[in-house]
Amino acid sequence: MALDQNNPVTALDMGQGPGEQDDRPKKTPEEVAGYYLDAIQSAEKRRKAFITRGKQIIKRYKNKRTLTTLGVPLAQRKMNVLWSNVQTQMPVLFAQVPKANVSRRNKTKDPIGRTASIVLQNALQNSLGMEDFVYVMSRVVLDRLLPGAGLAMVEYVPQIAEGQVGWQAAETRYINWQDWVTNPARTQDEVWLFGYKVFLTRKEAADVAYQGALDEGKTEEDAQAFRSEVWQDLTCDHREDGKEPDQTGKAGVTEIGPAKATVWVCWDKNEKTVI
Repeated sequence: MALDQNNPVTALDMGQGPGEQDDRPKKTPEEVAGYYLDAIQSAEKRRKAFITRGKQIIKRYKNKRTLTTLGVPLAQRKMNVLWSNVQTQMPVLFAQVPKANVSRRNKTKDPIGRTASIVLQNALQNSLGMEDFVYVMSRVVLDRLLPGAGLAMVEYVPQIAEGQVGWQAAETRYINWQDWVTNPARTQDEVWLFGYKVFLTRKEAADVAYQGALDEGKTEEDAQAFRSEVWQDLTCDHREDGKEPDQTGKAGVTEIGPAKATVWVCWDKNEKTVI
């Protein structure tokens, strides 16, 4: 999906010069959200066939075959070669947590550079040990071998209190193969939009909205008002077990766990912003 003049957040597009951007009308948050939702829906349509085939592959991997021959289920009569092959390939692709290795390009006498490389190497190794890196990479490798697309991202997570940055961390986040999209592109260089889903309870979403309002400099009263607005208007359309509601819109009897809201996080490379 190429950028066009309808993009409400693009600073320079379609040949516009720096002086022309100030003449464009300011878009409302609803218009900005609508633009990205349209881009996401377009990307999801193109991924629909891939998602369907991926689910079929995972079903075969789990040997969920219900057909019977002479009264005996196929899952009990045939060897699951796909499962066997995947179990053999997984330890080849990822066997253990890597060890950080930071070295200087120029091997000159530089005590400061040597000390800096040692500190950086220890920091990287400590970061790997503070999170469940094995779980993340195991899920990524399995997604790569079955549906064909495994993805993880490193997310910068700072703790901000009273306008001051405190503890900072770079956390490795696993993203399910069904939960991310990009704009239609032939190569990675053409990708300008990357979006992924997060599922939040009503309380979690309201807390995020409240903290975001405070970070933007709003008063405590305005932040509480925004939190209440999000709490009331939020639609929880996701279930823990992944079951979809039936046509009547009611939850099925097999659905368990509290409902959550589907929230899209969009990274715009052109604007260098996160929506």
